[in-house]
Amino acid sequence: MKCKEIWVEGSYAWRNPSEDLPPDWSNEDKRVSYYQRLNQPMSAQSFVENIRQEMITALSEFNRILPGNPHVKIYLPGNSDRGIFQVSKLSAQPDPPSIALIKEAIGERYGMLDLLDIFAEADKLVGFTRFFTHSGTKEVRSREALRPLILLDLFAEGTNMGISRVANTNSRYSYDELLYVRKTYFSPEALRNAIGAVVNEILHLRDPVLWGKGNACASDGKHFGAWDQNLMTEWRTRYEGYGVKVYWHVETNAVSIYSQLKNYSASEAVAMIEGLICHDTEMRIEKNFVDSHGQSEVAFAFCRLLTSLS
Repeated sequence: MKCKEIWVEGSYAWRNPSEDLPPDWSNEDKRVSYYQRLNQPMSAQSFVENIRQEMITALSEFNRILPGNPHVKIYLPGNSDRGIFQVSKLSAQPDPPSIALIKEAIGERYGMLDLLDIFAEADKLVGFTRFFTHSGTKEVRSREALRPLILLDLFAEGTNMGISRVANTNSRYSYDELLYVRKTYFSPEALRNAIGAVVNEILHLRDPVLWGKGNACASDGKHFGAWDQNLMTEWRTRYEGYGVKVYWHVETNAVSIYSQLKNYSASEAVAMIEGLICHDTEMRIEKNFVDSHGQSEVAFAFCRLLTSLS
């Protein structure tokens, strides 16, 4: 049993499945229209048989080429009698011959860029500070006066420097001002909207010839250390310390399109589907890659339905 959570195995086995269906499910005409909108057959046997044939074809091809693949082998870990696929690590590819020239040209033109300058330039391009509004009904400061305070607060939180250190490194904005803006203007919704606007602008500016279309992403969880007083903190033997899990969805060219703060006992399959549906960016995700924690038959079924709808 995990701390702060109780999970009873099989607790959903006896729930009423009709509660998950639309209220007019008994209407035959409505039910037919639902299946047509999902682009799925009404017969469950036909639905399963189509997927079965696809799986048989794919697994047969996989079984045919696997023995001749020098980068994949099957080994038995410990005393287990269940074999596990082991994929050899990819060797590092040599740098493209032009990469050094590109870096040199960028250095000569722009020099060393400060991270705070990148924040400011991104806001000039996107205007993401507009999403940070006062939690009350009245704003005293103008938006132009608030802009540097919001950027400094974002810089302090994003780099984990903290507003106290940021306040000590400048003589214009005090700790109290930064703290007030962070408390009254910052919210999860504002941060998500701002990140979504920046990601959309990045996707819009990219040249598909150089970057590709970018219709795939990968999702996985990462451990972050946290104080044991945090209500979401759990002790993990694997990491030998307290921490929380952040589940990321990262597109092919390393731009994070969605992140979730989770505890370790939460299902990664659920987090994976949530990120695909709720990422709120303009990216069209056609493929998502997960590890063994993020896959399940239920997740496969939902992704299959999402694919048919698109």
